[in-house]
Amino acid sequence: MMEGNQLPIRPEAHAWWDFQDTVNLLVLRTLNALPVDMSAFFDFPGEERAWTELRGLPMIRDTFFSYALFFLTACVLLAGAWVLAFTFCNLVWPQFRAVQPAHKKWYVIANLSKALILGGQACSLAWWYYSYLHYRCTTRSLSDILPVDDLGPCDFDAYTYQETWSKTVSATYVITDFLALFIVPKLPMSTVIHHVFTTIFVTLLFALPLSDYQVGQKLLMYGFWSTLSFPVNAFLALRVVHPDSRLLKYFARFSAALYATCCLFNWSIHALWPIDGLYLQPSWGLVDGIVNLIYLILIAGLVQDDLKLLQWLVAFEPSASTPKHDSTLIRDKKRA
Repeated sequence: MMEGNQLPIRPEAHAWWDFQDTVNLLVLRTLNALPVDMSAFFDFPGEERAWTELRGLPMIRDTFFSYALFFLTACVLLAGAWVLAFTFCNLVWPQFRAVQPAHKKWYVIANLSKALILGGQACSLAWWYYSYLHYRCTTRSLSDILPVDDLGPCDFDAYTYQETWSKTVSATYVITDFLALFIVPKLPMSTVIHHVFTTIFVTLLFALPLSDYQVGQKLLMYGFWSTLSFPVNAFLALRVVHPDSRLLKYFARFSAALYATCCLFNWSIHALWPIDGLYLQPSWGLVDGIVNLIYLILIAGLVQDDLKLLQWLVAFEPSASTPKHDSTLIRDKKRA
C-alpha cells in the first residue's frame, strides 16, 4: 500500500514485460506531452523514481474522468494506427488491396487490430496474474461450487495499481469496438448492438469501485473469457482477405471450438451466480436481485451476438465465406 508520497510497487510475481504497461505508457506519455496541466487526472513521477519503482509508468488517478480521458486518447491513437495500417496493407498486401467491396477493408483492419490487442493481453504474465485474482475475488461467493480458496473480504486495493490496471485493461479491450462503430461501414446490427453494450459496460466500470460492486467484477470475468478467444477475430479478418483458402476451414473449426469453450465457461459461471444467490445460498435482497437482473438482461445482448457468431463458425465453408447475417456481402456475392 502507499505510504505518504511513496509510489506503489507492483508484485514481483509479474514484474516482467506487460502489454498493458506498454499501452498505458504510450497513452499517458502522449497526454503528458500536451501543453495542458494533467495533474488532476494523472501522476507523472520523476524519471529516476519511475524507472526504479514502476519502470516509467505514470499513475492514473482512480476517477471516472481520468479513465474516460485515457479511453478517448487511446481511441485517437488507435484510429491513427488504423489509417497507417490501412495504407500500408494497401501498398504491400495484394489480397488486401483486392478486397471487394472496398469498405470491408476496414472490417479486416478492425478485426486484426482486436486480435493483436487481445492476443497481447493474453500473452502477458500480469494479465494472467490479475485475472487469477479476479477469479478468486469474483467467485468467492461460489466457493461451495467452484474450486476457489477463501479470500475473506474481496479487496481490489490489495495492490494500489490493481484497480487502475483492471480498468485500463477494460478500456483497451473496448476501444476497437468503439472505433468500429464510427469507422467500419455497414456493420451487421447484431455487431452494432454488441459494440454499443461493451461501450456501456466499460463506462459503467469506470464509475464503479470494483471492491464494492460485484457487477463490475462480473464484467471483468466476462472480458477475461472473451479475451482468450482472440484467434476468432484473426479468422474473421483473414476469411475476407483469403475467402477461397482451404486452410480457412480448419481455422474455422479451431475458432469454433475455442469460442464454444470460452462461451461455455463464461455463461456457466454467469448462470451459477443467480442460482447461488437465489436458491443455493440465498443472499440476494431486492436491490441485489434487481441489479443482477438488469445486468443479465444487458449481457443477453452480448450472448445473442456470441451465438450467431458461433453458429456461423460451425457452418463455415471457404466457398461460402460470407456470414449469413451480413446482407450487404450476400448481395455483392450474388452480383458476382
